[in-house]
Amino acid sequence: MVWSIRKSLSLKETSRKAYISGIHSWVHFCDLVGIELSRQLDPTEDEVCRWLCLFRLGSTAKSYKSHLKLACALAKRPTDWDTTRVSALLKGLGKNPDHTPVEVHKWVCDRALLGKMVIYCRSKDLSWLHTM
Repeated sequence: MVWSIRKSLSLKETSRKAYISGIHSWVHFCDLVGIELSRQLDPTEDEVCRWLCLFRLGSTAKSYKSHLKLACALAKRPTDWDTTRVSALLKGLGKNPDHTPVEVHKWVCDRALLGKMVIYCRSKDLSWLHTM
């Protein structure tokens, strides 16, 4: 699929890299959340919104959405997932300040204590720990 984008658009090298990056991001998201390979270019509005919400910068999300839309169009798949809801989400992400302050917190416990906690939880069959 990436080859067909390069071949059919004759994009500049820098543009090709950006489009490939956006499509790779979508594919990795699909792998992460379990979207089947056969459905990756048939996304739903909800799936696209969940993916776009992961981006901190609205400009990146907007670009990557256009990359996914182009990939769907090249594959002759519908792009009806690109709705007013997706546009509203992108507009909201665009209002997010670029320089969000990040607070650094120190760990309460060290590695050894964390290891003991994991062993304890496994011995008590606390299955919630397996999801972390």
